[in-house]
Amino acid sequence: MAEVLRDLGVAAFVHRPGHDPGPAGPFFCFDRRSAGDVVMFDAEVGGARGHKIMGSAQRRFHATVLQHGSLLLARNRHVGRGACHPGLEDLAAGRFSAASVRPLVERWLALVAVGLGSQAMTTAAGFADENLVRRRAAGFADDRWTDRR
Repeated sequence: MAEVLRDLGVAAFVHRPGHDPGPAGPFFCFDRRSAGDVVMFDAEVGGARGHKIMGSAQRRFHATVLQHGSLLLARNRHVGRGACHPGLEDLAAGRFSAASVRPLVERWLALVAVGLGSQAMTTAAGFADENLVRRRAAGFADDRWTDRR
């Protein structure tokens, strides 16, 4: 994503290890930096550290991997100040909006596919086995899963 944003003239970079606050760091994930996170500088304000706009996390358990990621499109003005992080729309001086981000994401997915030696495909069909998706989602919603931490 950083490469795609730079191609579009947006100052974005991939965070490198060595500046991570560790486990006692900030509560919100968008306040922390991990290797591979995408960070942008505020077009209006600047700053030495920048703002995290994209990151991911992974949980492994036996033969199962749960991978999730987030691209913060815009500041959520309905949350408290501590949880109100600027997103792509806020930091890119009006160059993107939630409604116009689809071409950006499509470019990124195509680049990821090339990196994997594949090609990106879009389908309107959804998941092949929707019942399997529902069963797996119910497992993550169960308190036994959540309370394991």
